[in-house]
Amino acid sequence: MTVDDLLGAPGRESLTVLDPLRRGNATWFKHDNGKISKAILKMMKSDLPGPYPTYKHLPRDAKTRWFRAFAQQFTWEPSITETVKIAYEKKAQKSFSSNLCEWKEKWKLNKDPPEWVSDDNWLGYDLMWKDEKVQAKSSTNSTNRKSERGGFGIAIHNTGAKSYERRKDEMTIDNGGEEPDMLAFLADAHRSRKTGDILDKKVKRIVETVKEKINDQLTQGGSTETNLLTQAHINNLVLKEIPVIKGHRFGFGTLPDPGQVPSSASFMSNLDQEEQLRIANEKIAIADEKIAMATEKIVTLENDKAEKDKVIQYLQNLASKVVSKFPDLLQEDEDATQE
Repeated sequence: MTVDDLLGAPGRESLTVLDPLRRGNATWFKHDNGKISKAILKMMKSDLPGPYPTYKHLPRDAKTRWFRAFAQQFTWEPSITETVKIAYEKKAQKSFSSNLCEWKEKWKLNKDPPEWVSDDNWLGYDLMWKDEKVQAKSSTNSTNRKSERGGFGIAIHNTGAKSYERRKDEMTIDNGGEEPDMLAFLADAHRSRKTGDILDKKVKRIVETVKEKINDQLTQGGSTETNLLTQAHINNLVLKEIPVIKGHRFGFGTLPDPGQVPSSASFMSNLDQEEQLRIANEKIAIADEKIAMATEKIVTLENDKAEKDKVIQYLQNLASKVVSKFPDLLQEDEDATQE
């Protein structure tokens, strides 16, 4: 059964609805309460065909099974299946890597593997993680993550496993349905839940700078009441302080700017070009595979026909030789036909 068949099947009313615009009771990737991540982990536990280093390395048939299983737990309009698939694959890549990192930490401590990891897969990962090239690349990645960022140290956020989108949704609910201003969100997402301090030095500097500008503007107006500044005004100060770099603003992940409500079309256009190229290449590969299979069948049929033609030609030659050697046989057949 294909994904489209599943989407059209009856009895799916109770499933979680996916919609990039989150209309009605629908949710979307990064906004859900962790159900999507759990679904992907379940697939990884039950259907991991080998010790693959990343989701991208999984065989195509395994990815197809995973997405079909995903469609059994979530539903959406068939017209946005490609949109869902692209967003799902981005989430699957991240979840796969995150879960594999947890497994690797167990491996480093010589702990027993998770019970759902087969012995063959664990042995494969053991060999992979011991490989010097992999170790070197891992060390390089670790160094990059711990770079000083121009004197600001390691990047730190405190939303835990929650995405920025999910945390913003929670703050909006707590705020009576009104979205938090950008300054409040930036501080909250990077504030320690234990001490209340902002641990990321770069974020702390930005928050302090914006607060100083707010105080300056209020002082110039002859008042120190912070509620005189509108949310739009505060957001504008933050936007000026944090420019867009590579399509995103520092400290906000992939969150859109206030007032920007992504349509389904703009959502597609904002997807990583690399991801869209990968999807296109995968479709081309599938088409090439089908063409190769069809070509193989044609060649097989042509070979079969050639073999049959050889047999027919051989029999015809044999018959000619027999008749030429025993002409009376042909005469007897003609006499029998006339009778």
